[in-house]
Amino acid sequence: NSLHERTQEYAGEIGKEAMSLVLREDIRRRREEAKKVGKKRQEQEKEKIKKRKKRINILWLFRGQWRLH
Repeated sequence: NSLHERTQEYAGEIGKEAMSLVLREDIRRRREEAKKVGKKRQEQEKEKIKKRKKRINILWLFRGQWRLH
C-alpha cells in the first residue's frame, strides 16, 4: 500500500463521514420544516372550525329571533 493509496482511502473515509453528517443535518432540518408546516396547518384548521362555529351560532340566533317575531 503506497502512501498515495492510503491517503486516498483516508480521504474517502472522511468524505463518507462528512456526507453522512450533511445528510443527517439535512434530514433533521427537513423534519423541523415539516413540523412547522404541520403546526401552521393545525392552527389554520382550528381557526376555520372557530369561524364555522361562530357562523352556525349566528344562524341559530337569527333563527331564534325569527321565531320570536
